[in-house]
Amino acid sequence: QTFANWRSNMTNTSLLVKRSIKSAASAAKASFGYPRTANGSIHVLAYHRAVANIEKAEREAVYGVVVSAKTFRRHCEMLRRSFDIVSLETAIHFLEAGRTVARPMAVITFDDGYDDFYDEAFPVLNDLGLPATVFLPTGYIGKDLPLPHDRIFWLVKLAAERSVPISRVLEHLGVESF
Repeated sequence: QTFANWRSNMTNTSLLVKRSIKSAASAAKASFGYPRTANGSIHVLAYHRAVANIEKAEREAVYGVVVSAKTFRRHCEMLRRSFDIVSLETAIHFLEAGRTVARPMAVITFDDGYDDFYDEAFPVLNDLGLPATVFLPTGYIGKDLPLPHDRIFWLVKLAAERSVPISRVLEHLGVESF
């Protein structure tokens, strides 16, 4: 069995299991909340992408960096129930001043400034009145270039699809192959 076939089977199986768990929890009307945290604590939630089409994004993006816009909305709604959602600036101010608060705080951040932040995540944040910080890689603004981690992902994906052995290259770079 080639690496590409193995990877494809594992990805399909993984997605099937993940979606089955989500479906079962949804059907059971499971209410998953965030665990209790200490008052005065500050938590930073880092997202990369909130997308309209999760199935497509899971096939085309680095695994684990995408969430559906619908799931992102549920995350934000749950966060609002358990935390005071504050801007990164406000959180830093509280940390520097050593101030205490009655409820734990949370900061929502997005890395890499993908277009889908504006199309999918921003409307959710705006609708719920929540602040967020977006970290933009300024060297890529206005350029049609993928970020380095996206380029690496695509190169590895192409190599796997073409059954190009990459284990020696990965080992040379200090990355364990599977």
